[in-house]
Amino acid sequence: MKLSSIVLLLLCCSLTFGYDLSLWPRGETAYLVQNCDMPVWPQMPTEALGGDGSLVLSITMPSGFKVSSGYGESQAFAMQPRPLMVPFEICINTLSEQQVTAKVKMPSVPAKMVEDNLKYSADIEKSCRAAVLINPGNAKPGKYPVKISLQLEESGKTWELADAEFIVLPELKGKSPRRLRSEAFDYCGYANPEFKDAIKRAVLGSGINILTNMRHFEQDDTLAQLLKDQGVRPGWIMFWHNMMPVLAEKYPEVYPLDAEGNRITKPDFLLKNNICHTWCLDNREKVKDVIKEYFKENVVGRYAAVTNDNEEKAAARDRSYICGDVHTPITMDAFKEFAEIEASKELTPEIIRDNYLEEWIDFRCWQSAQMSSLMSEAIAEIDPTIEYGYYSGHKYVGNLAGFSKAMYATDWDLLAKEGGIYYGSSGYYGSTKDYAATTEALGSIPHIPAEMFIENFLDFKKDMPTPEQFSYRLMKSLMYGSGGFAVWYLQVLDGAGYYAVSEVSAIAAEIEDYILDGEDCSDELILPFGLDKDAVFAYKLGQKRMVAVFNHSARQKNIRIGWKEAISKPDTVEIVTGRNLADSKFMAAELEPRSYAVFVTLSQGN
Repeated sequence: MKLSSIVLLLLCCSLTFGYDLSLWPRGETAYLVQNCDMPVWPQMPTEALGGDGSLVLSITMPSGFKVSSGYGESQAFAMQPRPLMVPFEICINTLSEQQVTAKVKMPSVPAKMVEDNLKYSADIEKSCRAAVLINPGNAKPGKYPVKISLQLEESGKTWELADAEFIVLPELKGKSPRRLRSEAFDYCGYANPEFKDAIKRAVLGSGINILTNMRHFEQDDTLAQLLKDQGVRPGWIMFWHNMMPVLAEKYPEVYPLDAEGNRITKPDFLLKNNICHTWCLDNREKVKDVIKEYFKENVVGRYAAVTNDNEEKAAARDRSYICGDVHTPITMDAFKEFAEIEASKELTPEIIRDNYLEEWIDFRCWQSAQMSSLMSEAIAEIDPTIEYGYYSGHKYVGNLAGFSKAMYATDWDLLAKEGGIYYGSSGYYGSTKDYAATTEALGSIPHIPAEMFIENFLDFKKDMPTPEQFSYRLMKSLMYGSGGFAVWYLQVLDGAGYYAVSEVSAIAAEIEDYILDGEDCSDELILPFGLDKDAVFAYKLGQKRMVAVFNHSARQKNIRIGWKEAISKPDTVEIVTGRNLADSKFMAAELEPRSYAVFVTLSQGN
């Protein structure tokens, strides 16, 4: 095997760190995709970043692999993979057929970046990562050993990661569903044009068809805007706490009051006193007028969809205190009327917690639904083509039943009736029963379950999902929801993440007509003993049938499914693997733990 050596020159920053040389976040492994630039994040060791000297990072890997770009100066990311040491210049010198040397120069982390990151990341003083894009070219799918070393140039001290490997996956499939969502959330902040172009290609290759902007202050030069002429619909996340200063400029009454009667002009993320819902609902038309003006300037013509990210609270996780606008008199009056409590009754947060907790939770959920309806009306009055939806926690079942009502002030049944929503999106890490319960609550309103590729505050985790594992999770979202799937978030997707998205997007493109237009025919199946009927989906559309089956267990399963009434001249393909079952009477597959198969059958008739 021919090897090439990639040498990256980095200028370090004078911070204190606490890691060994590794590849964030998997440790010794990074996933790449054929003929596509994928991000790789070398994690810097503690000692190397303690001084002011320069660093040289060397990656020895097979010929044909190349470093194509670096991030360029980056703006804030959502928690991870920052903090980043940001390359801004790459110079590649060909030394021989077997060796290529690339130098990536990197400035020290700007003081303002450190200051900004301190607000969000507790590990800023012990972690720092480089960020490069690597393209394996036409390398065959498989595992490739690589050697990584880091040298402190002044002292010559060296750290090595001798057993690292790059796993190359096949090319992205490049297929998008037409009517179901393949959505990703984007935190923007790309300053390097080459990197932005690479991510644009990855988005298109993975089949993402809606890209939702999480940063309300970045509007025009975002991927969502740049890709909207290439079949990717631009979406926008709105938070009520971002609308609060816009409304307060004209109506300071939208600020709730604290216990001393002072207006809370900054979001209280503990109590979630983000806005005085009662005043807004009592002055519905005034609020709508302000929203309409703001949306005319910032949303109309830019975005095809707006999602209300509702993460309000009704009560603490342990229900030790209530959350919301708990001190404003008009809110207390509105609660008394809602809960049919005597107007003269004295109420404090403690009295409500001890005597009216369930009523308060229901009140907060009602407020969320009415505020959603208000937003929906405002958007529809200025541009009815903009889809309005709502994001929050799942409608959990079992021991977690009622969790989202208390934790997020969200009642999906009520939202479906009164929230004015075109779609609902929920997350994260729910069971299939949680997905199904949310889908049932929304009824005919599309439900888009969201999957988190990397946890919000992940520090370091070696058991990150493989492409197969993440594909399984996305496929669950697709089948147990009713409107597609969503991924949080774009900045942390590596080759494994992009490939899994591309796989499920391609499957969604092939089976969406069955899901949306077909007739449920699961009762016509013969299922093997031990296979839960809730793990099987079956639809027929004309002379065609589609069956999706999951193995939700931790053990391999051999499944064989038949039809109660034989199909005349069946022609069946398992579309995940491309395996042709021809005219077999059974749909058979060996399913690995937590995996799935999808069968499409055409009846040729007599």
